Amino acid sequence: MSKIMRDFHVRAFGEEIARINFLPEPARKQAVAEMIDHARSKGVNLSHPARGITS
Repeated sequence: MSKIMRDFHVRAFGEEIARINFLPEPARKQAVAEMIDHARSKGVNLSHPARGITS
């Protein structure tokens, strides 16, 4: 991975998501699943898109 690509991801998505973006696919899917589980445990309603997201 090039430093330029990593720097772009950090600026665009933040440090934590940039780290997850560059994990191998199985680890990336696991990390996203853990984020979703954590959000649900905190009471986040995932039945509708986040504000600002249009389909």
